This record gives sequence, C-alpha cells and structure tokens, in this order.
Amino acid sequence: MKFLVQRQTLKTQQHLYLVRTCSDIIVDLQGAGPGGLGLAIALKKMGFNNITVYEREAGINSRSQGYSMTLHEHGGYAFIKRLDIQDIIIPVSTTPLFKAWDGTNNSKLYQQAIPSNRRIVRAQLRGCLIDIAREMQIDLRWNSPVEGFREDDEDNLYVTVHGIEERVDLLIAADGISSKIRSQLFGDEPPNVQYVGPAAKIKRTEETEHLFEDPDIIDSLGLHSNYGYCLFFSHHALSDEIFWSMSFPASEFPSYHEKTREDWLQIAKSKEETFKSPAHHLIRATRVEDLEEALILKDRDPRPLSTAGRLCQTKTGRVTCLGDAAHAMIPFRGAGGNNALLDAWKLSELLDSLKAENWSRDDLSRILVEYETEMHKRGQDAIISSRDNAKLFTTQSYLRSTARNVIMRGVGLWSQLTS
Repeated sequence: MKFLVQRQTLKTQQHLYLVRTCSDIIVDLQGAGPGGLGLAIALKKMGFNNITVYEREAGINSRSQGYSMTLHEHGGYAFIKRLDIQDIIIPVSTTPLFKAWDGTNNSKLYQQAIPSNRRIVRAQLRGCLIDIAREMQIDLRWNSPVEGFREDDEDNLYVTVHGIEERVDLLIAADGISSKIRSQLFGDEPPNVQYVGPAAKIKRTEETEHLFEDPDIIDSLGLHSNYGYCLFFSHHALSDEIFWSMSFPASEFPSYHEKTREDWLQIAKSKEETFKSPAHHLIRATRVEDLEEALILKDRDPRPLSTAGRLCQTKTGRVTCLGDAAHAMIPFRGAGGNNALLDAWKLSELLDSLKAENWSRDDLSRILVEYETEMHKRGQDAIISSRDNAKLFTTQSYLRSTARNVIMRGVGLWSQLTS
C-alpha cells in the first residue's frame, strides 16, 4: 500500500512538472556559432532563463573562423534587426560590394552594392554575439562538447557533457557539419566533398600595400570564373587582410588531403597566367606562409522528413538541429550562415508562443514539427541552389559560361540603370 501511495505521489509530481512557464524550460544548445548564439539571445529576450550553450572549442580563437559573410536583408540581417542588436553590428560591418569577372578575358560582368545588406568579418560577428550573450548572463561553456543524449520510457531527455548526465527539456544541435548529435540521430553519414583548393590570407605589409590600394579589391567581394575552376577574394574595409581561395571540383584532386601548403601554392601559381588583375596579382603576391588549411567545401544530400513531419525523429520528439547540423551546404551563395540565422529566427518565433501560457512537453514536440517542416524545405532549396551556383561558375562548357556571362551583364546593367 505504501509503495502504491509513493508511485501515485511520483506520478502527480511528474504531471506538475509537465505544465510550467517558459522561464522553467531547460534548453541545451550545442554550438556557439552565429545560429546557436542568435537563438540563445532570442530565447533569453523572450524570458527563457534556463539556457546553456555548450561549445566544443576551447575558445573563440581555437580555429579559423573563415573570413567575412554577407548578412542578407531578408536573411541573417533581418534576424539581427529582430534581436534589436543592429546598432552593435553596423559599426563593424559595411555595405557589400560584389564584383564578378570572366576570368578567361578579364571582362567585368557585374558590379553591385547592396545597401540593405551588411558584410561583416565572421570572427567579428561571433565576437559581438558572445559579448551580448555574456551581458545577458547566458551560460556559455567552452571546451564542453555534448557527448550524446538518451531518452527513457518516462518521456525524459538527458544530455551527457564531460561524463555527467543532466535532464533537459529541449536539445538543439547547432554545432555544424560534424555535429555529434546529428551523428547519433542519423548514424555515420560522411558529407559530400564537392570542391577543394588553396586558400590564403594576405596581410597588409609594405610589399602588399598596392593590393590594399587597388579599387577593384578595396572593401569588395570578387569572383573570377574560369573553365573548370574559379577564384574568390574578399576584403573588408575594417580589416588589414585579404582572403582569397580557388575552387576546383574535388574529382580533379582525389588525394587532396595529402597535399601540403607548398603543393597548393604551386597549383595556384600554375593557374596565375590564366587570370588577369586583380586575381593575377593576388596569386603572385601570395607566399607559402600566407596559405591556410586547404579549402574543402562540403555539403550533404537533403534527408527526407518522416511521415510525422520530422527530420530529427526521437522518442521524446524534443531534439532538433539547425544550420549545418541540419542542412550543410557549400557557400557559393553565402546561404549557409544566413540559413542558420533564419533557422534560429523561425524556431525562436515558434517557441515564443510558450511565453504567455503554460506548456507541456507535447507543445515542444508540436512546435518542432512546424519548425522542421519549414526549415527542411528552405534548407533543401538552398543546398540545391548552392550546388547549381557553384557549377555555373566552375563550368567547363563554353555555352554555359557564355550564357552565364550574358545574364550577369544584363543583370548588372539593369541594376545600374535602376539604382
């Protein structure tokens, strides 16, 4: 009889646990990139007070952050404005100016500034978001990779970090293409290596000053397309570095992982004469010590949704992914970072419905169905369009490259006439 009373008491306690306010929801986020941090900041502003962000890196400078990213007006920048932090972002960002050349004859195909977008150095964006998270007293833990999660028959969800297990209400993987949570959800699923090549950062010195005075390079994003490969460069007005990379179809270099910096520089130099200014000058000015790790552009084929409308199908239904953990794509359209921020925006808006009312765990599962349905369609479209865009600028077809050039010239002329 005593045992039955104890079970009934426990059952009542469990029921009470299921109906609470949003401030009581325990949220664990894996990954302190822009998507994860943006979501944490949004939730904190909405009244979610039990948020922990776990980051596997030891600190913000543990690895290369890439170079710059463009926050699109209807993408990442819209979410930045939604968070009301644009006044922090604007001073460290600029209006993006994109230029494209036909690398075979150096004719400029396109040039356009987009004042409604913002371009920012990736490390600077992440640094701003980290500072905001700290000011808001969001619990950010470095060197803390989530080792895995488990669910029991009582509808409980547990996360393990540093060998310690804790119960959470919602687990969100925002830890990129190598996400541990994604691996647990879908098994070993190697990404597709689509493009490889050299990548370099040229620092401002007396020897390279002429590059930083070149009007075609200053504060610009540039793309030189050639037959079968292309060169991309980026300079940010607030930076004393110029980033450039070359992209070749991975099939051309099956042993790419064995190549050294010296090998990649030799490959770039072998193509130097196929480009004109400014790409030609960037390659010529590059030294071995300027090269970074090889450029390896990966994506994943879109996964189908389950019959229940879920991408991340689990027993509790309270585990989900965002950004590259959900839909890794190659960055030929700048879509990866913007889609991660759009994921964070969509999920935060749906979770906002819990702010003014009691909630149950079933509400969280229902919200994730709606979130993943929208996120999956948008992410799938972005993966495919990014692939198509990359093929367009690395095509070996004379007809396709000619058609591309005509279209880009037309778009460029139209934008100049209507600006």
